[in-house]
Amino acid sequence: MVRSSRQSWSREDKDSLMSNDQYTISIKGKKVYSNLGVYEYMDVMENLSIEFYQTGSPNPSDIKTTIYNEQRGINNG
Repeated sequence: MVRSSRQSWSREDKDSLMSNDQYTISIKGKKVYSNLGVYEYMDVMENLSIEFYQTGSPNPSDIKTTIYNEQRGINNG
């Protein structure tokens, strides 16, 4: 699906593109969360950001996300 920069994406378009994505979160090279859907991923990232601002850890530069999609293979994010 290709769109011009002037066309907007509907929620259905976004959901269909992201529905097969699985997210893995590693902190300092250790896999901490895996096989997360997009909404679970966003919840975890929000919690990690709150934890960082409250305690100073985990440092955002220590967090790595790997995105896997069956149709496209692995995409590093």
